[in-house]
Amino acid sequence: MSEIARRNIHERGLEDRVKIVVEDVRNYQDPELFDIVTLYNNIYYFPVEERIELFRHLRSLLKPNGRIVLTTGCMNGSIEFELVNLIHASTKGWGRLPDKNEMLQQLSEAGFEHNSSTDLIPGNKYYAFTGIGLPERGKGVSP
Repeated sequence: MSEIARRNIHERGLEDRVKIVVEDVRNYQDPELFDIVTLYNNIYYFPVEERIELFRHLRSLLKPNGRIVLTTGCMNGSIEFELVNLIHASTKGWGRLPDKNEMLQQLSEAGFEHNSSTDLIPGNKYYAFTGIGLPERGKGVSP
């Protein structure tokens, strides 16, 4: 997938604006901070008990007032999401689908504020979650 992405970036002349890195996001470090981090349909690859720490790490990669955007199906949604939930909940090292309120709480516990959810496919419990990563207290960073 990374090679396909690199080829697409090259064909569009975006090499100076896009960096593709193949690495476990939990280990990713970069001196350059980002305005936004995104996770699309992959939170269930992380065990539930590791998600708050994941979100804290992602927040550390953001500029002051940077945003997180995350999309995922949630528990008790469509039959397709229930199948995803069954597979991931029963696979060692992965995690179940979140509950909407649980996801908002985890973002809050990780230091994100103004957290919200938007129902992307009504009736399916497929949401976009967003939050703002305010500067950590005591770090001396001003927005």
